[in-house]
Amino acid sequence: MSETPIRIFHPIITEQFWSRVFKTDDCWFWTGSLDIDGYGEFCNIKTHRFSWALANGPIPPNSVICHACNNPPCVNPAHLFPDSNGNNQRHRFRQGRIRVPARDWTWLRRPIQKLTREQRFLLRIEVRENGCWEWIGGISKGTDYGIFTWDSKYHISAHRASWLLHHQVIPDGLWVLHKCDNRHCVSPTHLWLGTQKDNMRDMHEKGRAHKAVGEDASNVKLTELQVLELRRLHVEEGLGCTRLGRLFGISETHARFIINRQSWRHI
Repeated sequence: MSETPIRIFHPIITEQFWSRVFKTDDCWFWTGSLDIDGYGEFCNIKTHRFSWALANGPIPPNSVICHACNNPPCVNPAHLFPDSNGNNQRHRFRQGRIRVPARDWTWLRRPIQKLTREQRFLLRIEVRENGCWEWIGGISKGTDYGIFTWDSKYHISAHRASWLLHHQVIPDGLWVLHKCDNRHCVSPTHLWLGTQKDNMRDMHEKGRAHKAVGEDASNVKLTELQVLELRRLHVEEGLGCTRLGRLFGISETHARFIINRQSWRHI
């Protein structure tokens, strides 16, 4: 079984995270927003979980991240360890930390900040060894490109969003194209601007212009045997397009295209 790839956070995200940490010789205190139990929050993620993942990789399945120092706002990886939720609850009960009053940590509390567009974008990528920024957000079923919510009502392709975030504008008539042939990649160094003609030429040169035909097409309604039978009934039995359409559950126009070999030309 293949190993799950380690999530690599973008350097801008990690830099913003550590800029809000106050380090002492013991605990490292989160100075950003806190929840009611005193745990830090960063980009909708608990800060102690974020810190442990930065230092150690993915959190083990069915595990929570616990504090050895009994200090909820601490994000020092040396004070954190994974354990089961049951053991964590027993540890909190023994330490008297069940529903810690928020007033214990008011000196650290800050207003909860809304994520910027750039933060929302960067949290949905994984940096791969080949240089690709793999999009791990929503994927369009129709085009297989990533989808990014630019604002509350406007969705665009993730690779176009990446270009806009790094270059501000896409000139009219130009497309954002991939050098790496990875539709999920949003790395600005793997993108370039070109016309639709450039895109088609690039597809043909790289062998990506294959078009599914016959039964391999996604919207196919008939099998090859049905198509051959339809043509036989037209030639030998004299059935017209209207009757053939009703017989095979297709439109009259579709039947005419099959008879005239405007479709299913390969058989």
